[in-house]
Amino acid sequence: MKIIILTIFFIYLFNFGQCITDPDQKLVMSDVLKQLYNVDSSIDPCTLQFTYCKTDNITNYQVILNVHLYFAPNNAQTLNQDFTKLLNLTFIRVVENIAFNSSFYDNLYKLTKLEYFDIHDLSVPISENVTLPDSLETVKFDKISVPLGQGWFKSIAQMQIFSASAGFSLPKELSNVNPLLQTLGLSVISNSSIPTNIPQSLPNLQQLVLNIYNDMDQDDYQNITISSKGVYKKLTDLEIYFYNDVNAQPILLDQILSNTPVLEYLNIDGLGYAINPLVGFLDLSYIKGKRDFFMDLGKFSNSFCQQCNGSCFKLPEYSGIYSYEWSYPFSCIDLRNLSSLEVYQNGYEQFLPNIDNALYIQLIIIQESIVVGDIPESYCKVELNLSDNQLDGTVPSCILCIGYLEASWVLPNPFSNFNSSSIPYCPGFLLDQNYTNLVATDGGYINITGKNLGWGNYNDYFTIIPNEKLAVRIGVGFGKNLQKTITLQNNQKVTLNFSYIPPTIKSYSIFELMNSKFFVLNGTGFNFKGENNVTINGIPITFSNSGGGSNSDNIIGFNFTQFPSLAIETQFTVSIDVGGQVSNQVTFYYFPSITITEKSLVLNSTGGSINITGSFITNNSSLISVSINGTKCSLISYTNSLFTISYPQFEVGDDYVLTLVVGGYAINLPVTYVQGPTPSPTQTSTSTPTPTPSPTSTSTPTPTPTKSQTPTSEPNDDGSLASNLSIPSCLLIILLITQQLI
Repeated sequence: MKIIILTIFFIYLFNFGQCITDPDQKLVMSDVLKQLYNVDSSIDPCTLQFTYCKTDNITNYQVILNVHLYFAPNNAQTLNQDFTKLLNLTFIRVVENIAFNSSFYDNLYKLTKLEYFDIHDLSVPISENVTLPDSLETVKFDKISVPLGQGWFKSIAQMQIFSASAGFSLPKELSNVNPLLQTLGLSVISNSSIPTNIPQSLPNLQQLVLNIYNDMDQDDYQNITISSKGVYKKLTDLEIYFYNDVNAQPILLDQILSNTPVLEYLNIDGLGYAINPLVGFLDLSYIKGKRDFFMDLGKFSNSFCQQCNGSCFKLPEYSGIYSYEWSYPFSCIDLRNLSSLEVYQNGYEQFLPNIDNALYIQLIIIQESIVVGDIPESYCKVELNLSDNQLDGTVPSCILCIGYLEASWVLPNPFSNFNSSSIPYCPGFLLDQNYTNLVATDGGYINITGKNLGWGNYNDYFTIIPNEKLAVRIGVGFGKNLQKTITLQNNQKVTLNFSYIPPTIKSYSIFELMNSKFFVLNGTGFNFKGENNVTINGIPITFSNSGGGSNSDNIIGFNFTQFPSLAIETQFTVSIDVGGQVSNQVTFYYFPSITITEKSLVLNSTGGSINITGSFITNNSSLISVSINGTKCSLISYTNSLFTISYPQFEVGDDYVLTLVVGGYAINLPVTYVQGPTPSPTQTSTSTPTPTPSPTSTSTPTPTPTKSQTPTSEPNDDGSLASNLSIPSCLLIILLITQQLI
């Protein structure tokens, strides 16, 4: 074996040693490295870190894929070599003091495999009609001082221009539509602008970054105008950076900001943005993005607040604001839709903002700022960090309750009634006694409300509404008239009375798995910690520990060999005792198997009727119940091999389940709702039954629920309830039960 390994190694070493760099590519790259870094031409460039090479399977030459000229030469250098010889190039990155000549850009289209091009300086004249290779996806310029023509925007997916100087310009309008470009960073300098038709030419643009150089103290400065026709339909990220000194031109951005309907992140940094004086207000509340909107306001962004009387802008619901080194009055922000406010180093002297009408606010951080006065009582409802300010008034009782050790996030501040030695003092503590005291046997929470309860997440509880509502954790268990004592953040001990929900049996199924049969009960309130005591026809039987299900359902089972002998369609009764709480006694009918031929159903979203085939054993339609996501279907006809139902309408979607119950025996079938005519049911082998309960009687369907509605389960005559359990979760749980039983 060692001989074989050594042989392979030496063969590999021999072949590797025979690989040489393509002569034409070596000549070009060696000349480049000689010019820039005085590298000896006899050294193979593929052995240096400036390149990445790979063996070509056809020529057996090493070819150059990447060129990264990663450190600058001492003097500015222009490369005149013929880079079209590097036909395999996919990546070029070049740092400062290195430039390509005009011919390089004229022939750029010949590098047909190039994907990434990043150059620090572009100052040589280039053609207005430069053509890019179709393979090129990303273009980056650190500095640019020549016009950039239409060709650069036709096919790439990402372009970034970080800075520009005199001589640079962009097309006034783009002449082609590029659906690939998603990220665009542009520089804007004196007497220039951005293309006015970006929304139409770049319909899939998602991120737009504008670097605006608007310092009017620059020589020969001319005004900058920024406008845009159309709607940015997919723009989620808009970042605007003003690079200025003191004498900054105020710039209106109304046409962009008012046409970004799905914007999620807005960053304005620097001195320059101005509110339109004819409007006097920026209303972004119309934005409906896929996630919470966030506005980032950087240093000197206060320029646009200076033109407002009262609030200057309003954001979408559940928005967040972050500001750093921005001195502004809180009154210029409409707080009503905010969920978070983060402020650092605000030098404007003022009181804390009034949040009485801020219905969504959850987090307030104001640090290292000139805020004075009291912390209002309303601040007890939110998460806070108010350290390192100048608050010289009082703190509310919720902070007094927890003392300085737990409330360090409001210190240091020169409060009149709170300091770094204050111990908990809580005369206003109140716990409401009307909390819900039933918990699922697999664990859950008791929600308690009150006053001055505290903040934070702890082992025993976590905050739902700071200082007002907590969720207390209750572990797996069973029984009733139990107690749990917790110590709150304010050192108050609270004893809660609770009971686990009593057990309820909903349905049964019989599974054959690995040549063994198992009888499975489905319901709620089963024992997760130990065995379940089930009584079938008066005979006590010990079931396994419960496994989880869906919609809060549980599953327990035992080997079918222990099941009492029953004839088909014979009645039997079942009940269960969990920790002294006894379930309802339900009456089921025994069937060894219920099967449906179809693997899944496709139904019309407007409702209708459908035939479903299988083996149902009984012709007694009074034992039959059919539902979809808990909504009952009308049973039109039924035999032991075919039933026809009238089904309700639902929204289009694939998260539906049809549940068939025959005398308590439950089986599920996936359902998809579509618009228009429905195809025939998908025929496959007999489906595996799942322990999914449903009422055993039929009734008229509930009128047209939508997919978002959750139907409420109703009890049957025998006390059982309907529920839905997904097929994958059922199979997983049965496997777990089987492992316990075998």
